[in-house]
Amino acid sequence: MYLFVSDIGGTNLRIALVDDKGIIHYKKKYSTPKEPEELLKIVVGEFKEIWRKFKPKYGCVSVAGAVNEKEMVWLPNVFGESWYNLKDSIQRSIGIDICCIDDRVAGILGEVWKGKAKDFKNVGYLIIGTGVGLGIMAEGKIIKGHQNVAGSVGWISLDSINFKIPGYRYPVTIENFISGPAILKRFKASCGGILKNTNSIFELYDKTKDKCAQVIIKETSIVLGKLIAIIANILNPELIIFGGSIGKKWHHFKKEALRIFENESSPLVRNCHMEVSELGENAQIIGCTKYILDQIRGSDDIVSI
Repeated sequence: MYLFVSDIGGTNLRIALVDDKGIIHYKKKYSTPKEPEELLKIVVGEFKEIWRKFKPKYGCVSVAGAVNEKEMVWLPNVFGESWYNLKDSIQRSIGIDICCIDDRVAGILGEVWKGKAKDFKNVGYLIIGTGVGLGIMAEGKIIKGHQNVAGSVGWISLDSINFKIPGYRYPVTIENFISGPAILKRFKASCGGILKNTNSIFELYDKTKDKCAQVIIKETSIVLGKLIAIIANILNPELIIFGGSIGKKWHHFKKEALRIFENESSPLVRNCHMEVSELGENAQIIGCTKYILDQIRGSDDIVSI
């Protein structure tokens, strides 16, 4: 059986065809449109191409934001603060049943099925990219929360974790400090220059040990260390998996972040393993596939609390 999957991130839109074994047979990536109509046009166009050959029976959309009980989506880094009936719009256009889930749930599901979390029951999947969010598995159950927004750790203010930098107006949230766009914005404000993207900062650091890049990465490491201490203190996970374009750069942050983590976490939670996702940008695609299959088979491994 083939399944049609779309992952709408804050920066990239990915569309894939996946089978019921979790094998990706086709994937294409676009820059995420900022208008719903343009996004719908791309998704429908890709579906029509895939349908001609494979005729997938079901579909799933993962979104970098929130999905309510009616499967309306909220994509603050894409469409702004309004809710959008993406599910109905896509279903009417492509003619098959689809479901919508947030990228935190999709990511942790992918890791549990095919990634680093396969042999664990208590896991945090920390996405740091255009936004910041946490997928949660506790005692083998994926936790969505009362209004399906469990794991919205990007909203934690730096005031609440006692981290201040002279010249910054507070409160500033974790997402507005350690996400990819935030790191680039901080670098430009503090260091100047004409860097085009966040990855250039890490390249500058690796190649020249640029002093300003070192400061930006150290500040990011400190806040990341505080965040993983909060996660460990609250959830006591066996494993924290880092995903997203910034999460995969864990090796740049690791030394300083672990120093902060050990200072600010209970000694009883420090045996938590920390690893970078091997699924990378495919975690949400694979997790969305697992979600569809679980819906078909009547699984109850996802709970709201």
